[in-house]
Amino acid sequence: MAISRVCDISLCTGCGACTNVCPKGAINMISKINRGLIPFIDEKKCISCLMCVNTCPINNKPSGSNISCFSAWSKNVEWQTKCASGGISSTIGEIIINNGGVVFGTCYENGVLKFLSAETLEKLKEFSGSKYVHSYTEGAYKKAKLFLENGRQVLFVATPCQIAGLRNYLRKDYRNLILIDILCHGVMPQEYLKDYLDNNYDKVIFKGEHGSAIFSTKDENITYKKIKEQDLLFMAYAKGLLHRENCYFCQYANLERMGDITVGDFWGYEKKKDEIIEVIPNRVSLVLCNTKKGQDIINLTSYNIEYHKRNISEALPFNKQLSQPCQKHKERDEFLQRYNGQKIRKQLKKTEFRRIVRKNKIQYLAYSILKKTAGLIKI
Repeated sequence: MAISRVCDISLCTGCGACTNVCPKGAINMISKINRGLIPFIDEKKCISCLMCVNTCPINNKPSGSNISCFSAWSKNVEWQTKCASGGISSTIGEIIINNGGVVFGTCYENGVLKFLSAETLEKLKEFSGSKYVHSYTEGAYKKAKLFLENGRQVLFVATPCQIAGLRNYLRKDYRNLILIDILCHGVMPQEYLKDYLDNNYDKVIFKGEHGSAIFSTKDENITYKKIKEQDLLFMAYAKGLLHRENCYFCQYANLERMGDITVGDFWGYEKKKDEIIEVIPNRVSLVLCNTKKGQDIINLTSYNIEYHKRNISEALPFNKQLSQPCQKHKERDEFLQRYNGQKIRKQLKKTEFRRIVRKNKIQYLAYSILKKTAGLIKI
């Protein structure tokens, strides 16, 4: 019985757990237009052991929980600056590496976003920033298991579905494993980004030290930079047009978290009267503690990270992915019908986002002129 006959590929998260457990190497991840990376089975090699089916987190979702909620930020200003919000994962990663451990996260290698391991702080810096595209796990699960069984402490930072895939692959808890799931808003296939930027990049960050902006470089030279409101791809992604199909049905968009800790932006954050804030504006993280191990990590890192206990109800209204998946944009189906290997920029210009981006550019220009005029009058 092949995976193609028992799995709903439209729900596949592309976590790659099935490829790691297949004893005959019958499964490979392949890229499909509008779907991104999905498993493909070589039925000549398949022995119908169903290891893939039994490991898939769609068929066997691990249990999760949520214990407490915090607003938080790193006391290291460099991590605050480089990261998407408060620099929590990077700060914990730094502690792990300094204690001889290994951190798994996403970074670009030859223009492809994938999971790699970091054993130095220089490598860890490559993991910072939000990418918003689907990252390839490839052999990361197997490599992490090898480190764990050799007694190394491992921190694995990923989306909830990828953490679920890792947990199912490992089949047991390891005392030396720390899991951080990010508060995910969904991801788009890497193919969209390659098409949009004509594959002219080594790496692309959507949110980080340059704020909310697509920022791409190649050979350390800037190849593209636009703020979110003035970019077609970024706006289309933000409004739910470009996600992988499974993201619209995500079973992890709730308070049943997969990591020991959940980290994301604390949208809707408001300073309490008794809080002494020493953080870059808009660089506050939402941290959910989900396990006893997570609480131990928070206790151990309180010297490096500022934690403030909050009520989860403060975050729920502004962080929709804690209660529901991303909503599919009304033009999604029409866009997919048109985009079939065609240039994505051309197809995006046929959506409402061309008008929205144009309006945003005019407003930004008007604001800039008014600001400059006001400055001249003041002088």
